Amino acid sequence: VEPRCEQAGFAQNFLNSRLAPWPSEGVAAVARDFTRVAVLMQLLSIFPLVCAVLRSQFFSYFSGEDYPGVFSVMTFNAVVMSFAATIASQFPDAPGKVLALVGAVSGTLYVCLLPLLVHLSATAKTEAGAPWWLCAGHAALMIGGTFLFAQGLPF
Repeated sequence: VEPRCEQAGFAQNFLNSRLAPWPSEGVAAVARDFTRVAVLMQLLSIFPLVCAVLRSQFFSYFSGEDYPGVFSVMTFNAVVMSFAATIASQFPDAPGKVLALVGAVSGTLYVCLLPLLVHLSATAKTEAGAPWWLCAGHAALMIGGTFLFAQGLPF
């Protein structure tokens, strides 16, 4: 196996595949195009959400308002898009790695940490409250899960 194939991700290998198990070149082309459209749709849905959060946080911190006006928002959007385009043109692999890392971190938070925090919050609102050993056990699970997640990072 070539080193390029070992280092490349599953999606890139899928996009470059032209061999069996595809029945024909036409099916492989449709699959590659479908994958590219799926990645584009993901980017078109994630980027505006990230920009909205950035814009809201930025303007609420500096001006005290979430939406200070059309001109300020358009200027901010142009700066963010210029910055993103510059990074993407200079580091072509960066957007994919960032999306993969953000997806992995978000998935870990939603799957591992959020249920534990919700359970602790619900337990703390009861009359008896959350005992210390329950908090310690949940903290150990969260720290252990974070440690295991950090072991798998590609840095």
